[in-house]
Amino acid sequence: MRVREGLRAALAAGGGRPLAELRRAFWKGQLEHLRQAHQQGAGGLEIARALAECMDVLVLEICAGASVPEGPRA
Repeated sequence: MRVREGLRAALAAGGGRPLAELRRAFWKGQLEHLRQAHQQGAGGLEIARALAECMDVLVLEICAGASVPEGPRA
């Protein structure tokens, strides 16, 4: 799953920035990428599926972080 790998890489390269900030930057980057893809001819269904996948990955990552005993960084 490319999105999950991209998010993990973005979080790992965060340089100590708060997780919420890193997640927000990742989401905005994904939105921009998908906007450009749509402008270049990608179909609406393809874009909608990609948006849903991005959101799924973000929500699952946030929930996983919340279940860590010592708590999330942000």
